[in-house]
Amino acid sequence: PGTCALYQPCMNLVVVPQEENTTATTEGNPELSPPAKDAPRTVEEPNLPPPASTNVMTMCSYESLASIATAGAECFELCKPGKCCSDGSCLEEDGNVSQAIFDSLDDICETYLPWCYNLNLLFVAPSNLDEICDGSDNSTADECAILCSAVSCCFSGSTSYNDYTNSTNISSSSCYAHFEETCNGYAPYCAPVPPTPEPSTAPFISLPSPPTDLAALCASSSDMCHEVCKVASCCFEPSLELSCFAVNKERCEEYSPCSA
Repeated sequence: PGTCALYQPCMNLVVVPQEENTTATTEGNPELSPPAKDAPRTVEEPNLPPPASTNVMTMCSYESLASIATAGAECFELCKPGKCCSDGSCLEEDGNVSQAIFDSLDDICETYLPWCYNLNLLFVAPSNLDEICDGSDNSTADECAILCSAVSCCFSGSTSYNDYTNSTNISSSSCYAHFEETCNGYAPYCAPVPPTPEPSTAPFISLPSPPTDLAALCASSSDMCHEVCKVASCCFEPSLELSCFAVNKERCEEYSPCSA
């Protein structure tokens, strides 16, 4: 220690390193700035609609829409959050979505349908429905099916649109009594046409000639008339399947006193 003290004046020759001021250099030259750390990326949840209010079943029922003046507006507001369920736009802006999300969406949309579909009953049929559903243009066939399926409750029991309506779970109970005017507007194009049975022709039956005095016989005795006319009873059968009049017209006319 005593020897080192003798060298104390040498301390004036030692250069003490100063802390570098990097602020000025980095501000003047952004390239020297340290790279910023990437912020953690967050995964956005798909934008699903909220479940429908329990009031939707009451305000959007056939009875309410037909009898309560404000029901239409209230039903519309209740259905507005789930509009994407009916037009299929719920997940349009989302990318890859898991099956679990689709299942959740289905559960949510079932709370809106079929109740919100009943709003279609408040509107008359489109003025060009005849052009859409005339069957001449295949490009409008799907549009016609969609329009008709929206009012399928008018024609309860129809199987014409079952393939489409099953996917939307539309109620099968009839709404005709509540929306007769609307239903009648769609009926010419949407009501199911019952299958036309093939015409059946009764087999040819060879009838004997009637007695020449058949008219007098039937006038004098109903029992005798009935007995003689029995052989030609098919001439007076109201059922087309059992009648032989069409194929035995001339002979049946000879038995005309039997119908008196």
